[in-house]
Amino acid sequence: MNFGDIAKSYLTYFQTHYGSSVAVVFDGYPSDVNGKSTKSAERIRRANLLSSHEIIFNEATCPKISQEQFLANERNKVRFIDLLKKFLQKAHVSVKQAVADADVLIFETAVSVKS
Repeated sequence: MNFGDIAKSYLTYFQTHYGSSVAVVFDGYPSDVNGKSTKSAERIRRANLLSSHEIIFNEATCPKISQEQFLANERNKVRFIDLLKKFLQKAHVSVKQAVADADVLIFETAVSVKS
């Protein structure tokens, strides 16, 4: 299974459980993942629990490490979210990403989709 297959499984899950008019909201990650943000302390704490190398990948790349190890590296997480966002957008899924914390954006999106 490669990253393209993983993205496709997310798409299938969203469509199966939420229908074709689903809106997906991602939490925000600063472009400088080592910078200061409202979540930086928690991210640093998690990084100290488990660390992983930065991996350069595309849709055709097969992961060689566990999901937990892969996502322990903030840069890997940011790249994967970017890949997934692009994949979902190509499938005409409404995708939004918060600048920082997604709570407000999730609420605003839910209200706008409902009305």
